[in-house]
Amino acid sequence: ALITSIAFTTYERIVKPIYSGNFVFLVNNPLENSSKEGSLGGVKKAGFFNSFLTTNTQQDIPTLIELLKSPSFLKPFANNNNLNSVKLSKKLLLKSKYDGRTQSQKGSINVEYQSNDPDKVLKILSNLRDFYLDVALLERRKQLTDGIKFLSNQKPVLEQNSFNYQNQLSNFRIKNKIGDPIF
Repeated sequence: ALITSIAFTTYERIVKPIYSGNFVFLVNNPLENSSKEGSLGGVKKAGFFNSFLTTNTQQDIPTLIELLKSPSFLKPFANNNNLNSVKLSKKLLLKSKYDGRTQSQKGSINVEYQSNDPDKVLKILSNLRDFYLDVALLERRKQLTDGIKFLSNQKPVLEQNSFNYQNQLSNFRIKNKIGDPIF
């Protein structure tokens, strides 16, 4: 039985080898300031996929991993690469803990793909890396655009409030006969 097992394994490795490749991407900004670490002052979270994450990154990375490998999320990528999104999802291995990294290095995800065609592994991983980056950049751009729209909508309201407060202050000074203070 042992000899059969060794022979089968040798045959599989020679005739039908499995090629594997991977890449790692950051989920959040490595320069991010957490109040406990005290590194750069005032740097706010601006990491990739930030809208999917809340303040506790370690608890939300498993949710993000499930999203990133889900067939519905991968469907546009799979369609562009003539792949089945369900099969692709099953072949992808995403994990937050991986070889060569300590647990203190948080906020990154390792993406691994295996196939019996080495060119396919390289192509899929390269295209998938670009797909994840494009989605992250689109999400970040949407957040920035929404923030700019919000600020633009607030500008007239704040200007009107400022005008009203200046009028109230002016009326108060006139009513109480208070002149402009000299500084």
